[in-house]
Amino acid sequence: MFLLLGRQCNFISSAYHLHVTHEVPNFESLDAEAIKEIILKSGSWPFIKQRPYNTLAQPEDTTKSIFISTYATAPLDVDFNFLLKNNKDDFQRGVSILSKLTTGNVNLSADESFKGFFDSIQDANIIGVSSCRFPYFPIR
Repeated sequence: MFLLLGRQCNFISSAYHLHVTHEVPNFESLDAEAIKEIILKSGSWPFIKQRPYNTLAQPEDTTKSIFISTYATAPLDVDFNFLLKNNKDDFQRGVSILSKLTTGNVNLSADESFKGFFDSIQDANIIGVSSCRFPYFPIR
């Protein structure tokens, strides 16, 4: 951690620099329990949510299916096509790893208007989602 102090030791800003690496064996040879253990040790397990109540998934449970949502509905949300355009191999590897954690399917929801990036993803059912836009009717 770095602290930047100004005149008379007034606090100006702080910065954290973290560089964490995890040594991971070949993912193709890992089973579901080993993958869960790696995700738990890395601290990434809280990103896996259980539906319908958006609770933390239990590592000891086996899921029926996994859903990955890449359809952004918020006005200033991330553009997944732009964010992932140079990381197609890493995204494919992640989907392949997640497919080992379920007995069912990995389902990937993508924007119907542009699925270009996601069309070539294997080990996942790609579901096209289109937004429903209602015409504007002023109230009189």
